[in-house]
Parts: sequence; C-alpha cells; structure tokens
Amino acid sequence: MSSLHALRAGLTDSSLRLAILVGLTSVPFTVALSWEPVADDVVVIGGSLSGAPVLLAGLLVGYLYTDRPTETRRAGIWAGMAGSIGTMIVFLANTLTSLPSASSRIGLAGVIATPIVVAIGVGFTVVITSISALFGQWITTRLLRESGERKPETAQRWRYVLFIYAVIAPVTLIYALLIAPQHGISFGFSIVSMFVLVPLSIVTLAGLFIQITTPPKGPNTLATVSVYVGVPIGVCALLYIVTGFRGFEDPGPIGLIGFMIALWLTTALYLASSDRTPITA
Repeated sequence: MSSLHALRAGLTDSSLRLAILVGLTSVPFTVALSWEPVADDVVVIGGSLSGAPVLLAGLLVGYLYTDRPTETRRAGIWAGMAGSIGTMIVFLANTLTSLPSASSRIGLAGVIATPIVVAIGVGFTVVITSISALFGQWITTRLLRESGERKPETAQRWRYVLFIYAVIAPVTLIYALLIAPQHGISFGFSIVSMFVLVPLSIVTLAGLFIQITTPPKGPNTLATVSVYVGVPIGVCALLYIVTGFRGFEDPGPIGLIGFMIALWLTTALYLASSDRTPITA
C-alpha cells in the first residue's frame, strides 16, 4: 500500500509534472531508435535499447530543476519512470513478435523471463535518468555560479591533464590510424593505446569544462563552453548521424575518432590562447 501511496502522491504532485512530461517526451525517441527487426527463427527477450533519449531527458530535467524547490534527484527518478514506458514498449514488442515462431518450451521460458528483463530495463532507465539529472544540475550550477573560491592546486592539476592529452592524442591517433600494421605487436599496442586514450578524452573534456567555469570566469562563459566543450560533442554527434544514414553498420567508432580529434584541437587552442595567469601550486 505504501508503494501505491507514493506512486499516487508523485502523480498528483504538481512540482513533478514537468519532469514526468520530459520523461514521456523521450518515449517515442527511445522506441524509434531502439526498434530493430526480429528474425523469424530467433526468440528475443527484451532486446537492445538506445539510452540517448533518457540520458538527454535527465540532463534537461537537471537544468530545469536547478532553481526549483523540488529535489533534482527526485525529479530525475520520476522522469526516468515516465521514460521507462519506452523501455517496456521495446522489450515487450520484441518478445511478443518473436514468441509465435518459438517452440512451446522456449515460448514458456520467454514468458517467464520477460517480466524480469523488463523490470531490469526499467530500473536501468531510472538510474540513468536520475544520474544524468544530477549531472545536468551540476553543469548548470557551474555555468550560473558567478563567484567562488579558486583553488590553485586544483586548477593546475586540470591544466596538467589538458597538456598530457594535447601531447598524447595526436601521437596515438596517427600511430593507430595511419602507421600501425594490421597484425602483430604494433597492432596490439595501438589497440591498447586507443583504450587508454578514450577514457583520457572523457577526463579531458571534463577538465576543460571545469577550467572554463572555475571562478573568476570570463564575460562569455557560455560561449566559451560552447566552443571548447560543445564542438567535440557536436562533431561526434554529426559524424554518428551522417555515417548512420549512409549505411554504416557501426557508426560509433567513427564518431568517437572525430570526437577525439576535435577535442585535441579545442584543447590545444585553449592552452594556446588562455588568458589566465599561470598558476603555481
């Protein structure tokens, strides 16, 4: 009864209506991006799910609830619950489409397993949305914050990260994409280097954002963030969409490489043109 009471209270809470609406808006995008044809001789329990719509929904909720009295985490949870309708539609549609061609034993197993898989998918959706909402709130807070304590050792540490990426990224990309052979130790080294460069690029992107939004900030912080942080993300998204429409089976790696190249360019540009006074620990 307590769960039903909490559900009823949330649905009637006017402060959560915007979060629920954002979550519901993500449903058709989740279904469209996750829908795949199912082979006649294959039983699919659940299926693959595109997390981009609920991730963006969570970021939007974090932005919208930054200055609201309602707790952002709570709003993110409710947005995730609303967005999980798309998860349920995708999982149930894939399973129901493939069950008629299955044997009675496999079909029974599918019927039993489906509620468990759907519950896991819903939980995953809620977690992703709530975490992204908190992240969106953090980003918004840093962009809107006008003043604060500046810690020289922290700023210097992030500049070290940016410098390391600016040096390592071009060497790794040129070696992995243009020089390394297709087999042997050199090929294995290039693969390992790329696996190191990918998480380093994520850390570097975060470092750029933190550096730009650390007080004292410039007069055009939002424009600066859009250039140095937004351009790499935009390049990644553009390459992913273009290669996907051109028929590439896996456009992800191309988008990732474009992201790392663009991030190297913006990182090098930031280090070269930064007008901040050099900071010493």
